[in-house]
Amino acid sequence: MVKDPVTISPELPVEEAISLGKKHGIGAFPVIEKKNLVGIITESDITDVVSNALGLGDSDSKRITIDASGKRFGYLKDLIEVLDKHHIPLLSIMSIPKSDKEDWFLVLRLKTKDVGLAAEDLKEKGFNVTNVT
Repeated sequence: MVKDPVTISPELPVEEAISLGKKHGIGAFPVIEKKNLVGIITESDITDVVSNALGLGDSDSKRITIDASGKRFGYLKDLIEVLDKHHIPLLSIMSIPKSDKEDWFLVLRLKTKDVGLAAEDLKEKGFNVTNVT
């Protein structure tokens, strides 16, 4: 048993819990609120949160991946305008750095069953759409 375990509060963002887990090499944390144990969070819980954020398993959503290399300021506004035009709600957006850490991919999770026309409009606006699933 660990005498002084690393603990987290219920309000801690999930990405900070992931960072703490990596830093300390642990996969579960006691959750403490006002000096009281209120629960435990595990790697499985964190995986569930991230999976939900990515929309995994949601048959009513689609994913678009965009290579955002060299994009200018204001490009997100253009992206949202295309989604608005097609009445497609944006469920989540995630930026994933490329290996050089200078550029990134954008991963969009959209609440729609058909993203084809929106993907075409994004391409017409100069977005490098690399994947649609």
